[in-house]
Amino acid sequence: MAIAMHSWRPRFARPIIILLLMSVAALAVSHVKPVRADTSPGLDGVGNAIDCGVQNCAAQSLTTTKNNDAIILIAECGFYTCNDSISSITDSSGLNFAPRVSYSPNDELWEFTAIAPSPLTGDRINVTYSGNPTYGLQIQVIGVAGVDPSAIFDQDPSIPATEPCATITQYGVQYDPCSLSIQTSEVDFVVAIVSINDAGGCTVPSDFNQIIAGGRLEVDYQIASIPGDVAYDCSDTDSMSLVMDAIAVNGTPAVYHSHAPIVINGDSGFTTSNGVTEGSGTSSDPYIIDDWYINGCACQNGIDIRNTDAYFVIQNVYLHMHPQTYFGPAGIAFSNVTNGVVIDSRIEGFWYGISTSPGGNFIPSSNLYISGNSITDTSISNSGIAIFLRAPTNVEVSDNYVSNDPNTPISGVYVLYGNNVWVEDNTFLGLYAAISFGRSTSFLISGNHVQGSRQAGISIDQSSDFQVTYNQVSDTSGAQGIGILVGRSSGDGLVVSNNTIVRNDVGISIESSRGVSVSGNTVDGNGVGVIAYSPYLGNSGNIAIVQNEISNNGKGVILHFTFDVVVYHNNFDNNYIQAIDTNSTTNSWDNGYPSGGNHWSDYTGVDNCSGPNQDVCPSSDGIGDTPYVFSYNQDNYPLTNPYSQ
Repeated sequence: MAIAMHSWRPRFARPIIILLLMSVAALAVSHVKPVRADTSPGLDGVGNAIDCGVQNCAAQSLTTTKNNDAIILIAECGFYTCNDSISSITDSSGLNFAPRVSYSPNDELWEFTAIAPSPLTGDRINVTYSGNPTYGLQIQVIGVAGVDPSAIFDQDPSIPATEPCATITQYGVQYDPCSLSIQTSEVDFVVAIVSINDAGGCTVPSDFNQIIAGGRLEVDYQIASIPGDVAYDCSDTDSMSLVMDAIAVNGTPAVYHSHAPIVINGDSGFTTSNGVTEGSGTSSDPYIIDDWYINGCACQNGIDIRNTDAYFVIQNVYLHMHPQTYFGPAGIAFSNVTNGVVIDSRIEGFWYGISTSPGGNFIPSSNLYISGNSITDTSISNSGIAIFLRAPTNVEVSDNYVSNDPNTPISGVYVLYGNNVWVEDNTFLGLYAAISFGRSTSFLISGNHVQGSRQAGISIDQSSDFQVTYNQVSDTSGAQGIGILVGRSSGDGLVVSNNTIVRNDVGISIESSRGVSVSGNTVDGNGVGVIAYSPYLGNSGNIAIVQNEISNNGKGVILHFTFDVVVYHNNFDNNYIQAIDTNSTTNSWDNGYPSGGNHWSDYTGVDNCSGPNQDVCPSSDGIGDTPYVFSYNQDNYPLTNPYSQ
């Protein structure tokens, strides 16, 4: 047998540069600016449009991070006039929306509110309407943190305020001044809502931040930290009506500040005008880009860094755009970048969350540390990718949270032509393929929580020298529906070990690969527990399936068109079909005597004898006296008790 079972030691180690970048990130957080507490008030989520699935309906998906957020639902209809009325609002988290404003001097603006007791993940909010479907309804949902659920709004009598910004005459539309002022009585999250007659956005007042702009609806906000007058003006576009409201928030204002998309080309581009708040670019004093809210567009990356090797940290930024149905930009794009850190940031709605291949260009980047970020609602098609690393070297991706609407799943981490990449301790929910590596070498996938993928939880293709360890992969179902897939791979050090793999269509699939060690895994409740076969040219072989718990699956282990596979010291418990071995050669389902084979819960033989031929009697040895026979093969030395290492 080509594979010897022993304690496998990694032949690649966490690179020194990653340890250095981790210390750079710690320096940025601990010595530059304190991390925001969960109680910090402010913008805590911006909804992204999703397919409602029926006519006369508008829907958005919203993710937030804090308890007791105020969820503000804004709706607009019409250009000159509105013939629609809202029929119902439904919410996948069971939120109940109460009406706050209905204002219709020309078209109509609505505002509704609800309280979310706990953080929302891909919360689906549907608004159905009746009337004129030609123009339909546009909605925008936001989450605001730091409110008192019993008193959401500032009680000053000037709030909310409304203003008609146009007059409809027999000759057309006369656009009037569009401005308002309210009086706040406490620390407030002030929101300005403008309906627009299909034109450009407002020129946002300097003390307001933009959430969405132009077309039919504009939503801007500021945090008014001192009670007093707050004025807003949008008279430079085709404004039809204006509503201002103020949500009462407590504590210190949130730190997000509005910024235009950032482009840095070369180390000389790290300037204050490009969002750099401090630092000199050395390992002990990295450039810091932090605390920005960047509202992207379909034509430009949120933060675009190229051709640099200075040390920098992007932290606590919030990048948002409405998801696209076609190829679009990245929240953060790196091209020929070395020594970069992205931590504790939120990226929503971009086609790529973080990409080292903007525009599909093959320009490697290296020495990157991506940790603690939330990447959601990447696309409203099936093609977006949360983190796309093309030809990366020395990269760690850890402790990130990636999710998407389960009806439009996207990919989580996709690494192509990678070398020495670590993907550790991330959470991936409701994706198409959570973690994918192609044509890569010397990488680690460890400690990740993967749930609800459609194609594959973890997928590896044409790669070598990797470890897939201590991951939890569950509920993968759909086209393929494989928990862990190793395809067309060979070489040294191909290890799938100590993972928990439950409730998938297929638990572990080894396809046209050689030299894979599958050990120490818990494989429970899958349609198929473990399968090795050859859908491509060339058989799968030199595979060890050893010391796994394989239970309650439809089929335990399947070998098909394989060679030199060893299967031993596994516990096969209550699988509907324990094992199948077809069209294979020189496979062995035991490790000889006295090591033994596998434990089979339905084995009915006895243990009265011992010896290689089980003919030394009476002398029990923990091995059945007769083979365990199954479809097209047998275990010559079945264990009478569950194997315990």
